[in-house]
Amino acid sequence: FYKSIMAKRGRPRKLNPDKQCPNCGSNWVVKNGSSRGKKKWLCKNCGKTFYEGVKYHRLPKKTKEKIIAMRVEGYSISSIARALNLKYATVYNTVYRSRKFFFEKIKEKWKRNKTKKAKVISFDEMVTFIKNKQNKVWIWTAIVKFDGETVPYFYIGDRSESTFWKFFEILPLAEEYYSDAYSVYQKVSENIRNFTVKKGKYKEINRNETLHSCLRQYCAFLRRKSRSFAKSLKSLLEEL
Repeated sequence: FYKSIMAKRGRPRKLNPDKQCPNCGSNWVVKNGSSRGKKKWLCKNCGKTFYEGVKYHRLPKKTKEKIIAMRVEGYSISSIARALNLKYATVYNTVYRSRKFFFEKIKEKWKRNKTKKAKVISFDEMVTFIKNKQNKVWIWTAIVKFDGETVPYFYIGDRSESTFWKFFEILPLAEEYYSDAYSVYQKVSENIRNFTVKKGKYKEINRNETLHSCLRQYCAFLRRKSRSFAKSLKSLLEEL
């Protein structure tokens, strides 16, 4: 943005040879006020703000990869910080950025799959809570089976029929649908072709149960008898 404005006006950059941005290494920096007695500088190249006289240490790539790997294995942010001798905020920011990045990639994949036709879709749901156990929410899961590929889908809300239809809108069409005998599925099966509702557990629904077990094992927010819990619907969905 800054580069394009400068190019249009034809004004040369005012480089500051004595100052360098710790984020991108550029000398194209300007004063940006002060805070707590320390001068602030703004990098015109990347837009980052930094303080004068403060040492900035970039987290090594290997450490970031280790944080993400431990989080995927189900470790809480506090336990990762203790194990790697890092600040809680450092671990939290790394996890937050990574799960946001990967969730955007997954949403792009869901959008691309919307135009395809799946062979089988199986539905199920699992319960968890936000902030406290009185605030229950339901995670709707769908295992979508394409030719040579199986993709899980998630949606969070209450356990009503309206929530199901919101979830159904983001799914591709399928040749067959399966679910257990929950009352909502019995109602919607009347409006969806080839929707099979069965009591008990069977092959198609077992895929969802397996997914639920993996989520309970590897997602710290969903683990039973754990002190970790989600503070918002957004963080829970990104964590999934």
